[in-house]
Amino acid sequence: MTSHLLGPSQVLELYSIVCTAGSCVYHVMSDDSLNRGVRLRRDAHDRIDCPMSHLTYQTDPSWAQTALRDIPSLLADHKVCEEKATLTAQSIIRKWAGKYPILEPEMKTLAREENAHGILVARKQTEFGSIAPPPRQHPYARALRDVVAQGGGTLLDLLLASSLIEARSCERFVLLAEASRGSSLAGFYEDFIAAEARHHAMFVRMAQECFGEKAALIRLRRLAVIEAKIVQALPRLSRIH
Repeated sequence: MTSHLLGPSQVLELYSIVCTAGSCVYHVMSDDSLNRGVRLRRDAHDRIDCPMSHLTYQTDPSWAQTALRDIPSLLADHKVCEEKATLTAQSIIRKWAGKYPILEPEMKTLAREENAHGILVARKQTEFGSIAPPPRQHPYARALRDVVAQGGGTLLDLLLASSLIEARSCERFVLLAEASRGSSLAGFYEDFIAAEARHHAMFVRMAQECFGEKAALIRLRRLAVIEAKIVQALPRLSRIH
């Protein structure tokens, strides 16, 4: 798997991340803005082109079949994920934007987009049935938060951990879209893929601009290895992570 870090001076970044997920090969074109330039593409064989940037472990495609066995639970978990992402963006503004003003416009835009995603998921729940949301604490998010806390709770770790969560979500949405082809869920999950790629790229870029490209790259590689161990140890459930 290859990946490219975002440099602050680069207007357009080509992510060419090749992975195996059934018959799919994924690519994404992204500029360095949260809202512009990312577009989901399909190849000549109608396969999704999409990213899996910086992840060091690839989810087995069969994971999606397990996740789709209980769609109401999957959607309930997805909604909680969007709500948590909104809260994370707002928390970064409150705690860090004073010292790093570059964060505020990006996080405000991110919070709005994540909130809109939560609304989309809620609408989808009316089609498949709503259930009580899962516990807001679950092993994946808790383990990553513990890693950030153990590192001193730094902004660098928070940005990079958030970038890996977005990348993992992107990977999982690709698998869900492919596994649900022929149903309304396929298009639903495809609609989230490019957004997750943008969010991943934005968090990495913010880490680089705030702390320097070298420091961000070194720490991202270390955190990616830890994230891979966390995700491999998770049970297969009807959850995004």
